[in-house]
Amino acid sequence: MHLGYAKDNQILADARTAFTAAGYTIDESSSSSEELVAKYTNTHNDALTADLDLSEDRPVLKLSFVEGFDPTAGTEWTAPIKTAFSSYLTGENAVPYIYLGTIAPTVSASNNQYRVTDSTTGAETLMNSDTKSVSVIGGNWKDEVLDLAKQKLDADTTDGGWHAELTQIESGWNTVSAVTAYKALGNNKYLRLKIYKNDNDKIEMDVFFDAENTHSYNENPTNWSSIKYSGYTATQYLEDRFGNTGAADIPSFLYFTENDSSVSSTSVSESGLSNRRVSFNNYSTELTSYSIYKSMETLTSKGFAVTLNPFAQGSLPGFTATKTTDNGDFVIDFKPGDGDMSLDDDGYLKYGINHGFKVYIYNYEKFDDSKTDWDSNIKNAMSSNLNGYVLPYFDLGATWNDTLKSKFSSNKLTITAYNYSEAEFDKAYTALKNGGWDISYSYSVKDGTIYKGLNGKYEHEGKTFVLDMTPNISGFVKNVTLTIQII
Repeated sequence: MHLGYAKDNQILADARTAFTAAGYTIDESSSSSEELVAKYTNTHNDALTADLDLSEDRPVLKLSFVEGFDPTAGTEWTAPIKTAFSSYLTGENAVPYIYLGTIAPTVSASNNQYRVTDSTTGAETLMNSDTKSVSVIGGNWKDEVLDLAKQKLDADTTDGGWHAELTQIESGWNTVSAVTAYKALGNNKYLRLKIYKNDNDKIEMDVFFDAENTHSYNENPTNWSSIKYSGYTATQYLEDRFGNTGAADIPSFLYFTENDSSVSSTSVSESGLSNRRVSFNNYSTELTSYSIYKSMETLTSKGFAVTLNPFAQGSLPGFTATKTTDNGDFVIDFKPGDGDMSLDDDGYLKYGINHGFKVYIYNYEKFDDSKTDWDSNIKNAMSSNLNGYVLPYFDLGATWNDTLKSKFSSNKLTITAYNYSEAEFDKAYTALKNGGWDISYSYSVKDGTIYKGLNGKYEHEGKTFVLDMTPNISGFVKNVTLTIQII
């Protein structure tokens, strides 16, 4: 801001002439008899605004500058950023250079320590969280930064390269578009980053280095039989929902620290008819990146295909693990209870590492092409509830165990089967059509994907039968409801 010495209306006229000659554009809508606003944008989209104001005792000239979004403007990280990368990550080239809307981003870094207070003496001890972080704040948000960032990350092949994707994350109270990425460094060490629009509409890049185990975790995962809830062990919950052989397909994979007494705080629940699932929730246990990676390592050794979600909850990772067995497909979805790694005014983690976890284990039944008829119990349920009628056979992926958990009454039978396959719907259509049913497809759309359904009508021995076969898809929930009734 510059102050003049005297007010003179000729100043505005002279300024208008001078700015126009210099290539500025006069903003007439913002200008008046006492004010002149002129704007200039160069070839790099840098914007300079000059505001000459005569409304005060003497002339005031205010200049404001907004750096333009120019991905060619920078080629390498600034010295302070390189220093932060070297001190807190794996080196000054830990992350390839990514233009973040300015050639001079600001940077901050943290060891993410937290305080532990001795309950007897009151003494405080600083503890490490296994994860170090660097935050880089760039310029004003531009959507194109995401594609540019992903291109840079995809091109970096050092140490096996980055696994980057365009996605959505939670930022404050908002869901925003982002690039998330991770790089596996071996020995349960990972680099993770996210680039997104922060609450100040700036481009932000947060990088996390899951560096080492600083806690005393048990050498082996906690056995399912040691987790008890409402008088039953986790083993019993798994066997009740998946059967004895299905439960045996799920190895123990949860790791607790040696002195963590929160194992007893783990709640276990089974799903209802909507899906075949067993859930584990613990909102107080200590959780660090290392324990999550140990769980991944254990499941991988047991034949599961494990996929890391670098920011499953807040700033912490999670994973999904899948495996096909004789008892169908199993999916394990692991998320931290919370991923809040925000810092207090002193630069320490506000909430320590008592993040807890949420684990959901789903089972999708196996389609069996070798079968040619309904299980005897299902056939008997059809016959007894549908006036002696048995539906033409097709593989629904359902067993009698599911039928017991379904609804049936006189003149009506509903079966919930825990899988979905478009091909199986086509086979069901053919079987019903060949069996004399007037059958047609119905369609539904979920998350941009079209799913088939079936509706049918059949006249038999003076009675009218109707059929509805509907898929129910939501996240990991995947089931089909078959309803047959006499009307």
